[in-house]
Amino acid sequence: MTGIKEIASQVETYLRNVIMEPLTLYSVEVKGSALRPVLSITLDKRGGVSMQDCSLLHKRILHDLADTNILQHATLEVSSCGLTRVLKHDWEIAKNTGKFAAFSLRTPIEGAYTLTGHILATGEACVHIEAGGVKYTLPLADIKKIKLAIEDKRV
Repeated sequence: MTGIKEIASQVETYLRNVIMEPLTLYSVEVKGSALRPVLSITLDKRGGVSMQDCSLLHKRILHDLADTNILQHATLEVSSCGLTRVLKHDWEIAKNTGKFAAFSLRTPIEGAYTLTGHILATGEACVHIEAGGVKYTLPLADIKKIKLAIEDKRV
């Protein structure tokens, strides 16, 4: 029997050949338990992923893979990565330059383990941000998590 991680890898390879612009494959993950695994496919698109985008891809995957055993052992889930997604890779941080984000830190800065501010740029193993009018260079090794946030511009 093929393991669920192998299935996720096979589906990711298949999707990289199927998904066309303007959609982008954000991630393929296995969630749930060993008895009830969920193969979670997450999409991104400039302007936002619609329910129709998710539904059409879900139907296509089920149709294209119907004659294989790839999805026999998992529930398929297709969704948008959302406005407040976690940035897991360097390329995601770079792609979101200028966006507002929350930075969870391993080491506090001025007593705080969380900073919120704009991503200014990425550098060699670091990210440059502006938080509260102050510019910081944060080593990636000192960041636990970067999550896009919605900026409250009310005064």
